[in-house]
Amino acid sequence: MPDSWRTEKLLNIVSWESNSQPPKSEFIYSPKDGYVRFIQNRDYENDSYKTYIPLTNNLSTVNRFDILIDKYGDAGVVRYGIEGAFNVALGKINVLYPNCQEYVRSFLESDGIYSYLHNSCMASTRASLNESNLDMLNIVIPDENSLLRYQEDIHQIRETILLNNSENQNLISLRDWLLPMLMNGQATIED
Repeated sequence: MPDSWRTEKLLNIVSWESNSQPPKSEFIYSPKDGYVRFIQNRDYENDSYKTYIPLTNNLSTVNRFDILIDKYGDAGVVRYGIEGAFNVALGKINVLYPNCQEYVRSFLESDGIYSYLHNSCMASTRASLNESNLDMLNIVIPDENSLLRYQEDIHQIRETILLNNSENQNLISLRDWLLPMLMNGQATIED
């Protein structure tokens, strides 16, 4: 390991944040002023069940680039890309040092760390990842220059991925609108 690099306990450079679960009676299924997207694990696989809840001061929210991690189900899976308030099945990893976010995300996404986190919470009848599962992890921290370059490069790649995903969703919506019209003759394509 280079002299300018160091090893830290993961919980020295990140903090764990959980959120509360509002009652289902407060859920709505279309955007509305004063409401925020309620992010659930399933939203990362399928966008069909968007849910919104009242935005209150006691809710923790995330932006598209914040790090979320599954606490239940496929515990240890790292998530990003949706803005809103997250439900109790997700935990937020707050990175405490500048220019470390993408490095920490990559560390958590690595196969070995995922396996450790997933397996470390399987002892109970319902897998539940929490801060204590992170307590045993150490992370190698590169020098500041390397961290900055990594942050800039990987963040740009993730921005491109999110932009491409958004464009794909727009194309899918256009296809789903246009295809039935073409099939029933309401629209035609001219040469």
